[in-house]
Amino acid sequence: MEGDGSFMVESKTFIFSKVAGNGFRITERNRKMALFLFINGTSASWVARMVEEALVSRRSDGFFRKLRLGNGVLFLQRHNNNRGYFLHLEEFWNGRRRGSLIVPEGVKGCGWEGFAYHLKKVTGPAGVFTEGSLRRGGVAGYGLETEKPPGNGVSYAFVLRSPTNFLIGGSSAMA
Repeated sequence: MEGDGSFMVESKTFIFSKVAGNGFRITERNRKMALFLFINGTSASWVARMVEEALVSRRSDGFFRKLRLGNGVLFLQRHNNNRGYFLHLEEFWNGRRRGSLIVPEGVKGCGWEGFAYHLKKVTGPAGVFTEGSLRRGGVAGYGLETEKPPGNGVSYAFVLRSPTNFLIGGSSAMA
């Protein structure tokens, strides 16, 4: 198959391709159509983390996550219908939908696991997600944006300037 990685779940094939530097294209193909979504490495890493989070909490009520990207936003939601659970990933830019993918849960979550695995595999080190990488890119983003780390005496301003040093220090507040 074309692309850097692909896998099938139920009647869908997902193809993961690297395009233009730090960009990635995820294509969803089924019997009738092909849908795609373009995202950068940081967004791809965020999506993989949130898919894993949805897998862990798959039977709890309500799963909705969003990531702001300047004038755009990524939404990841868990839904269900008569065929089972699925994740709906949508990208909006300037109020218009740019792309949408639906990832079925599969048997015992194998669809979500496969999606996260292949997304991580194709992004490699280019898609490392940290809170600081989103802020440096001008993104409001994901995470604990207003809380001070508990008990280690580090200021919030320091955390914003130096997220990797903070995370190495052993706090789990933003990990």
